[in-house]
Amino acid sequence: MEIQLYKKYAEDYNKVKLFVKLKLTETEVKAIKYVTRHEPPLTEYDYVFYRVAYNIFYKQKNLYEAMNISNYDNYHPNDNDFRPQCDGFAQFLREILKVNDIDEINESQMNQIAQAFVNFINNCLQRYNEALNTYVSTNVITTTIQEQHQEQNHQLPEIQLQHENLILTPQGTFKLSFVPVSNSRNLQELAQEVTKTFKNIYENQVKIRTQVLEQEIEKYKQEIEKIKQEAFVEGLKTYNQIKANWRLNSNYLVYKKEIIPTKIKYCGQIYNIPEHLQEFYVKGLKVPIMSIVTSASVSDSYHPNINDGEVCLGDLKGKPLLEVLQKLPRELETINLDSAFDNKPQATAYEIVNELEDEGESGSAVWTS
Repeated sequence: MEIQLYKKYAEDYNKVKLFVKLKLTETEVKAIKYVTRHEPPLTEYDYVFYRVAYNIFYKQKNLYEAMNISNYDNYHPNDNDFRPQCDGFAQFLREILKVNDIDEINESQMNQIAQAFVNFINNCLQRYNEALNTYVSTNVITTTIQEQHQEQNHQLPEIQLQHENLILTPQGTFKLSFVPVSNSRNLQELAQEVTKTFKNIYENQVKIRTQVLEQEIEKYKQEIEKIKQEAFVEGLKTYNQIKANWRLNSNYLVYKKEIIPTKIKYCGQIYNIPEHLQEFYVKGLKVPIMSIVTSASVSDSYHPNINDGEVCLGDLKGKPLLEVLQKLPRELETINLDSAFDNKPQATAYEIVNELEDEGESGSAVWTS
């Protein structure tokens, strides 16, 4: 594991941001997945803090515990948004790090955060190795018991001779007599026959097992082909969506059109924004090219659900790329005051709602199924 925390100017955010440069081994990635039940998509990172923290810690409580913070119930430990927009994480920043934004921490605090990454990943490795050792030990013990059991089943009962003509066995007492047998075969012939019998049994078992495995392989081939076809169709849908409304820019897809919000959602009501009060807009909406989208940004905006260039994805966070491309521009056309940032556009939206209500215009109810 190699880790470095540093600050640099981020053009996408138009400000200096805290970055995390992290390199993991395959084993460390598996260990993190085992503990968090969330698969880190990469072995190397060089991104802003909140994106790397989400992929490594996943839950905020894992960061708090790695920093040896015992009382963290007020910091929203089960949330996974490592930005000040999360009230619990903002409280953690204020009370523990004495800052309002993670980008404001000093060098000593950067070392503290880096150590938290190290502590958590090492803890994941320890728990992962313990689980592996337990699995191996259990299988070794089980195998040993089975082997012993098999040996016991194949042991011949101990024979005890008494008075020359009696045999005592666990099954009873038998008289011993020697009777000549005609047409008897020698031991070599018997051994050959037994060997042939066991060989036929083994070959039949191998044949049956081979047939079962061939059927399973064919089944997996069909499933793989089905997945390929579905992926191809999904790829075509994504391409058509991108071609119509998005353009490629490095590792991002940029929405071609300016988004003009026309409605405001507030307390379960929808209000239409009058044209003469319209001053909201969204320009340069950008979505990172990832199979699962956890963030989006803009180049310029005046929108209550966007702050410092960061878009509040709401229910779209963690959704597939195609779904985000289809729904995000449309969702930004409706301002959601029920989950807005505390910024100037939010105040403007409240003023519009108040003015509409003063003029006797009421919103329409939002119906959900």
